[in-house]
Amino acid sequence: GELEDPTDPEFIVQDSAPFNFRTDTRLGDAWQQINAKCWFDGYPDRIELLFAPGWTVLEHGSGCLVGPEGEEEDGEMFPHWNPMEEERAFVVARVAPPRPFPHCAQLCVVAVHMPGACSPGANCIQFPNMGHRTVRRVCAGFAEQCVIAFGDWHAPEAGWTPEAKFQALLPTAKAPMLLAPRAETTCCFECGGSGAYDHLLSNVPDARVGTYTVYDYPIQDEVPLQAHRPVFVSLE
Repeated sequence: GELEDPTDPEFIVQDSAPFNFRTDTRLGDAWQQINAKCWFDGYPDRIELLFAPGWTVLEHGSGCLVGPEGEEEDGEMFPHWNPMEEERAFVVARVAPPRPFPHCAQLCVVAVHMPGACSPGANCIQFPNMGHRTVRRVCAGFAEQCVIAFGDWHAPEAGWTPEAKFQALLPTAKAPMLLAPRAETTCCFECGGSGAYDHLLSNVPDARVGTYTVYDYPIQDEVPLQAHRPVFVSLE
């Protein structure tokens, strides 16, 4: 399909399905796309992070947000991991924006597909127990207070908030000072919408939300059961 772009985004995240925005939309090759995946025993979880022309990607990394303790967290495949666990991917990039923020010459941009609530009786993990070292390695000191993180947080749910999952992934970072959208339902098409899961969080000093929009479910004629509503957020 075609991506209509009335809001002129500077970066985009897409999760759960492989998609080449540069060739399958009107964005073009000037955009930079970083692909990531996480695979245990089923269908790989995938996430793509894109940056508009003018943004410089200095370093990036990716992997799984949950996995067996002691494994190398940059790995994409854990074939012997508990199959009851769900694959959850993330990607992180340290970037130089075309217009630096007053307190952040570089930004630590993180795109996530967080684990959700456990089914009754299931032995699963509801928070990110991996990814910390990768984010620190890629972002270095900019992981402390120059973070913009966005995606499907599966929160608020089961006692977890988006802010708590942010701190679980970035335990040494300053707490996020902004969250948008807060309460608008974004998931999922098959259940008529029952979860406010998709958010942007940031701890960039003095940053604030300009505007945000939660769009309707896309491609409804194809009955996209697990589809989320696209979200646009601008920062000032």
